[in-house]
Amino acid sequence: MQITDNKAARRFEVHIDRYTAWLDYARGERILDILHTDVPSALSGQGVGTALVRHALEVARAEGRTVVSHCSFSTAYLRKHGLLPPEGNG
Repeated sequence: MQITDNKAARRFEVHIDRYTAWLDYARGERILDILHTDVPSALSGQGVGTALVRHALEVARAEGRTVVSHCSFSTAYLRKHGLLPPEGNG
């Protein structure tokens, strides 16, 4: 899966067949804020959203940024993988 950084649109994108899935972000001085993940229903259940979140984490790590999430999908991923405290604990 080839994920690209569309810096003009401030999002990571993946193109599969005729569909585009993306993860919107904002880069601060020290953070990468995940704002929204959008995966077309035709690509649902294929791990596309997860791949986008993992890519964002890799980019943040490479750039020395802390990840902040305002996206329910990425927040759930981060919690599931122990990268955020469980809901209700912070």
